Amino acid sequence: MSDETGALRPELAALLALWTRARGGNALPTRGAIDPFILRPWLGHVSLIEPLAGGAFHYRLHASEEAWRFGDLTGKTTAALPPAAGEARRSAYARACAGRRPAVASFQRIDTLGGSRAFQELALPLATAADGVMILAAAWPTG
Repeated sequence: MSDETGALRPELAALLALWTRARGGNALPTRGAIDPFILRPWLGHVSLIEPLAGGAFHYRLHASEEAWRFGDLTGKTTAALPPAAGEARRSAYARACAGRRPAVASFQRIDTLGGSRAFQELALPLATAADGVMILAAAWPTG
C-alpha cells in the first residue's frame, strides 16, 4: 500500500486487508464488492462518506459508536466537525479520493462528557458507477 498505512491499529489493518482482497485486480473495489455482512466486526465504527464540490465531504452514514459519543453526523458535512479533527479528516478523505488509495488521519476528540480521546481513522476509497469515488472510513480509539 503506502507508507501512510504502515502503523495501523490491528482493527484497521484487518479492514485494510479486507479492502485489498475486495479490489481483486482492480485499482479500487466497488461499494458492492464489500459485503455488509463481512463488515460486521467494524459496523459501529464505519462511516460512508461522499465527496462534494469545493473540498467538503458529506456523511451518508456516520459510525454509530462515534455518533453516540460525539453526535451523529449522518446527513451533515465535515464542516460540522471541530476544527482540528475536521481538518485531519478532510485531508485524509481528499488524499484517498485524489490518490485512489487508502489514507490515514489521527486526531483528538472531546466526547459528550468532556473527556478527550485520540483516534486513528482509515479512509478507504470505493469506486462508484459514475467513475467517481466515495469513502468507506473507520475510526478507532488509540487509547
